[in-house]
Amino acid sequence: MPENADFFEGAEIQNLLGNVLWDYLKEADYRIFNLEGPLIEKETPIWKDGPVLGASVNTIHGIKAMQANLLSLANNHILDHGEEGLQSTFQILATANIDYVGAGFNIEEAKKSYFIKKNDIKVGICSYAEHEFNIAGCNTGGANPVCHENIRQEMENLRQKCDYIIVIYHGMKEFYQYPSPEIQKLFRQIADWGADIVLAQHSHCIGCAEIYHESHLIYGQGNFLFPYGEHPLSQYGLLVKIYLGSRLNVEYLPVKKVKFTVRCAEPHETQKIMESFYARSLQLQNSSFIKMNYESFAESKLDHYLKILNGNHLMIRIWQRLSKKSGAGSYYKKEVLCKILNCFQCESHRELIIKALQKAISEC
Repeated sequence: MPENADFFEGAEIQNLLGNVLWDYLKEADYRIFNLEGPLIEKETPIWKDGPVLGASVNTIHGIKAMQANLLSLANNHILDHGEEGLQSTFQILATANIDYVGAGFNIEEAKKSYFIKKNDIKVGICSYAEHEFNIAGCNTGGANPVCHENIRQEMENLRQKCDYIIVIYHGMKEFYQYPSPEIQKLFRQIADWGADIVLAQHSHCIGCAEIYHESHLIYGQGNFLFPYGEHPLSQYGLLVKIYLGSRLNVEYLPVKKVKFTVRCAEPHETQKIMESFYARSLQLQNSSFIKMNYESFAESKLDHYLKILNGNHLMIRIWQRLSKKSGAGSYYKKEVLCKILNCFQCESHRELIIKALQKAISEC
């Protein structure tokens, strides 16, 4: 369980947030948080890649004391304890009278958007998660998956009903502070379909933002109350304050991790965080920079992925030592690298590999 579990279970908000940050949150008419994992009675972990997260159902005391109005459940950890964990989450949120979006007992439930109406302004909120071990099916519970056609249809539907549309997108690569070219293209497309705000979470670092055709696209919010991880970029986050009236406006409040709690960043930290944020944001208009920077980042990750595909890190390390060559890429012949690439870039190959791996895992 998280290191801050006692504070949540005891509803010790001042200890979790500090007085300044808590006062700031209380000023809001509506508070939306991402719940990064299920609320569980007991551990029922699934087989997956990556950490398995979960918190006691008693965590609800802190969430309720924080005056959470809506929780986004579309993320890569919501099914970490299977449908049993998902069901206990739904039950405890219903008992606490806290709404959620982005997950359900099946795909149709998970796809449902959430609506807020205040002062004759109606806001539609929808939440999506990239595909990991977390997605709802026709008859199974989980998160609302990223599907371009479904997003387009929902944007068109919401535009007929709402004054504003907010899209929460749980994806992007961890600890990378820019969007990939494809993510930037998708976010701009979602804006063209009708979204006023597209907010990316999951990267565990503060990214950058742009205003595209009057829509606010935010590529990475960073962490809030997330006690795990020591990566330097994971120690900070941004609260996003959205003003909705005759026009939309967005403000940012930098926060920092203090052990397993969170506080407002100090003035000198705030200045540094926002200067870096705006500097990165200016670079979003340079498509060549976005492309080249992402290619460089991808190159730095190649060895990591090839070792996973190889399934045997030891053999690669022996090869590197004997050949005195660095990089797992040197372990493979060019024709093999071409085969690996084709397995991923070809839709039919990729679909078949995913289905075969799912079958193999289910039989292990």
